[in-house]
This record gives sequence, C-alpha cells and structure tokens, in this order.
Amino acid sequence: IIEIVEVANARQRPSADELLAISEQNVGVYCFDADWLWHNIHNLPLRQARSGHEYYLTDMIEMAVQQGRLVEAIVVDDADEGLGAGTRAEMVAVEKAFRRRANAHWLDNGVTLIDPNTIYIDLDVTIGQDTIIWPNTYLQGKTTVGTDCVIGPNSIIRNATIGSHCRAEQVVVDGVAVADGTVIRPFSYLSDR
Repeated sequence: IIEIVEVANARQRPSADELLAISEQNVGVYCFDADWLWHNIHNLPLRQARSGHEYYLTDMIEMAVQQGRLVEAIVVDDADEGLGAGTRAEMVAVEKAFRRRANAHWLDNGVTLIDPNTIYIDLDVTIGQDTIIWPNTYLQGKTTVGTDCVIGPNSIIRNATIGSHCRAEQVVVDGVAVADGTVIRPFSYLSDR
C-alpha cells in the first residue's frame, strides 16, 4: 500500500483507470506503531471537506510510506468483517451479519433453526444438539438449552436454563431453571422476579 484514495478523487487522476481497477476497499481499521503515530500525527494536513475542514487518518498511510515504513493490507475472507456502523442503518446491517454468522454456528452444530432470519441468539447462549428453534424466538443472555428440545415459535428465553427434552412454545422464560422433560404450556410467563 502506498496510499488510500477515495473513488471520487481517483476519477480525477491521470491514472484513474488503474486506480479504479483495484478491488480492495478501505474498511477503516488500522494498526499503527503507537510511538510512530504519536510522533507524527501532529503533521497531518488539514483538508477541505463538505462540512468545513477535517483531518484524515488515511493520510497517515502516505506519510508512513514517505518515511520508508512498511504498510501492509490484511485481506479478509468474509466481507462482513469489514462492515462499519456509522449510522443506524449500517448498525442494522452489522447486526444482521452477526446474527447470520451466529445462527450458522448453531446449524453447523446440530441445532435446527426453522427460519434463521427471525431467530435471535445471543453470544453467551448454549444449545444442545437436536434442539429445534422455531421462528420469532429470542434466546438472550446466559441462557442454556439442553438437547432434543423444541423452543418457539414466538418465545423469549432470557438468562434461563432449559433442561433436555423440553418444549417451550409461545412462552417467556426469564431467569429460571426448567427441569428435563418439562412441557411449558403456551402463553406461560415464568420468571424469578
């Protein structure tokens, strides 16, 4: 890498075709030698922007190259790893990508998700094999679901322990432990509060 160029600026350069042929994109994540960064950051030029003047951290790349420092790119296999969240709409896209990845993990580990696009599983949740999760189900917090369960549809399980061989359809279970083999009747609300 010798510099980072925005597409609009690339189009104005004599080498526009060559620059626009580059398929790599800047995702805005940088790793600097901290001593070098603090020593040089005061040399960033102030640039004209739409809303006045701004400093562009990307100018540090060109500065490093001019000083003979090695600048490398890291290519990610999954484009979702480069998603940014500067707006609410972008945050929704990041959350959707995260949920897709989390749900793929459970599908790969013996859990059936009937409609993964409508199922929300937090990071700290654990689920046993051969469990079926139906649409519009939220597994939140430090929830544990045993093996061979049926959860949902339309259920919220939060910070709870559901034993193996349980059924929990159209329920809210919040902060309680449910014994193996329990069938929770639809429209039940179980809570430790």
